[in-house]
Amino acid sequence: MFKLIANKTPLTNIALRNAAVKATRAPVATQFYRFYSTPAEYDVVVIGGGPGGYPAAIKAAQEGLKVACIEKRGSLGGTCLNVGCIPSKAMLNNSHIYHEAKHGYKSRGIEVSDIKLNLDQMHKARLKAINGLTKGVEFLFKKYGVDYLKGTGSFKTANEIAVAGLDGTESSIKAKNVIIATGSEVTPIPGIEIDEKKIVSSTGALELAKVPKKMVVIGAGVIGLELGSVWSRLGAEVTVVEYLDAIGAGMDPELAKNFHKLLSKQGLKFKMSTKVNGAKVDGDVVKVDIEAAKGGKAETIEADAVLVSIGRRPYTKGLGLENVGVEIDNRGRVVVDSEFKTNVPNIRCIGDVTFGPMLAHKAEDEGFAVSEMIATGHGHVNYDAIPSVIYTHPEVAWVGKNEAQLKEEGVKYKTGSFPFVANSRARTNDDTDGLVKVITDADTDRILGVHIIGPNAGEMIAEGVLAMEYGASAEDVGRTCHAHPTLSEAFREAYTELNKNGLKQAWLCGERLKDNTFDYAYCSDLKRCKQTAEGIMHHHPQVAIEYLFGLREADFGALSGSPIKALHKESHERKVSVNQIVIDNGGESLEAFDKRIIDTFDSIVKNAIEKNYKSILIVTHGGPLKHLANCWSQRNYRAVKPSIKIANMAHENTAITKIAVTDDGKGYVYEFNSSSHLGANIKHNAPPTV
Repeated sequence: MFKLIANKTPLTNIALRNAAVKATRAPVATQFYRFYSTPAEYDVVVIGGGPGGYPAAIKAAQEGLKVACIEKRGSLGGTCLNVGCIPSKAMLNNSHIYHEAKHGYKSRGIEVSDIKLNLDQMHKARLKAINGLTKGVEFLFKKYGVDYLKGTGSFKTANEIAVAGLDGTESSIKAKNVIIATGSEVTPIPGIEIDEKKIVSSTGALELAKVPKKMVVIGAGVIGLELGSVWSRLGAEVTVVEYLDAIGAGMDPELAKNFHKLLSKQGLKFKMSTKVNGAKVDGDVVKVDIEAAKGGKAETIEADAVLVSIGRRPYTKGLGLENVGVEIDNRGRVVVDSEFKTNVPNIRCIGDVTFGPMLAHKAEDEGFAVSEMIATGHGHVNYDAIPSVIYTHPEVAWVGKNEAQLKEEGVKYKTGSFPFVANSRARTNDDTDGLVKVITDADTDRILGVHIIGPNAGEMIAEGVLAMEYGASAEDVGRTCHAHPTLSEAFREAYTELNKNGLKQAWLCGERLKDNTFDYAYCSDLKRCKQTAEGIMHHHPQVAIEYLFGLREADFGALSGSPIKALHKESHERKVSVNQIVIDNGGESLEAFDKRIIDTFDSIVKNAIEKNYKSILIVTHGGPLKHLANCWSQRNYRAVKPSIKIANMAHENTAITKIAVTDDGKGYVYEFNSSSHLGANIKHNAPPTV
């Protein structure tokens, strides 16, 4: 019936195939209901040219269908491209650069004087990004032959769409298939009038002509935290009011707590578990009435600008769904089945206006899938592998389930984490806040969720999404080579340690020592020891220990002189010092090695006594521990202060981790079963022979 052309692209061949099928009107040998157009009508009409609608239109055209897209805004891209995702990222990036220039460059050796904000130019940069992208989508419409109709579309019948043009003209077009992709709008708060001047939505917040002295953000979701961060960096005093007791709805609880602390450290103020009763403009200020969510004393706070960001709702206004009987649920969402079909067979719906998370990339995936279903009968969206990102600094990103959800569902799972403070690239960039956390099925090792807070989390989450899409296990990712030094190594490390004793045992070390503070800490430069230290640090954020992992075992041959090579750095915030002690036998005799290790520990203790430290921490592995025992016995360190706490991480393939701890001069050994969780089933032995 038709011939494939070898030197054409697959899309060209698909178009030829579909053209041949339509020309002959031959029966279609697939199990789906296909509506074909006549020369006077379209195969597909898409209502809405946003991140769901325009990909759907382009994909349908690539499949050889006759397509029109109706968009009322006057520019393609929808909320995302015009007043949402794209402009907010422009403002986030540029405000971060400005803030770094004022507060971060000097510590990097870059001195720039008289830094000033040119907000008008920043807005021009935002508009430049928008215009370039909207024109790009228009070019794709022309390239693939999509008819772009500027105006508002509404149903006259299931197959006829009225178009009210932006130029004032009235017309109608016919279609065999219609895709609703009208997106969403800002959810208002009853009694609060958004004027986009003083009381603004996300649209108005992107276009403020000057930096407000004080800003109140109502809602601690993605939009509120991103735009609150923008204006905070530019100089505003930002207060976020949130009804719930945690920020970032949908975020893993552990990450949400860390995120809250980091944003507070940056200067954002939070009023959690607080409801807003009203907001009114009073002269040059806005007065916001608030009180505790569970009832309590009322309070009024004043601001120069108020951002309403409590979420978004489906947009179906003026669509004429009542004319064709399309079903809508009690939340205003268009009801669809697994093939995006409404209760009217030739009308389908995608994106924010129907079920699922209101995310541009989710709508895009649905746009591709719905057009494939119309053209071929097959399409696919994996809703378990759709990522979410908050583009603050640090960024937060996640995909799949979090611990709270899995506990509620009764799913057995394992978790593994790796902090960016132990990642070499993060340290070279001096950008070490956050961690990578992974969750896998306890029985199958299949990845159930990935949660990241840290630098470039929005980019890194793609690896987690890919792994989940293809059903990878933690071991699969752990065995995959990652370039060094990169931030993505933290992703691999989290998976690698999930299936080993190391990280879990490290957490146990930290749990055991959680009530201790240290004046000084030493860490042997062996990977397992560093993991132990990371676990301790994970449970002791208040200590603010800084670790300098600049030397690796491969570097030992280049060292000379004293057997103790120490890197020292003062913590400017906490005044806590940490030394990294590198120990290597270098081919020397066992007797010489024994003596050198004993001398090393001897010098550590003597230094602590001289400096009058109350408590020090030594992190070592199984080998030097016996030398420390000898040192302890020979030097009679039991009787002296400071108390010495030794975290021993056995790095052999063993199911038992021993943590030797001395309390007030008495030695103990605690044995942890590697399958126990955070100190459960602790076995206490008699004091060791030290």
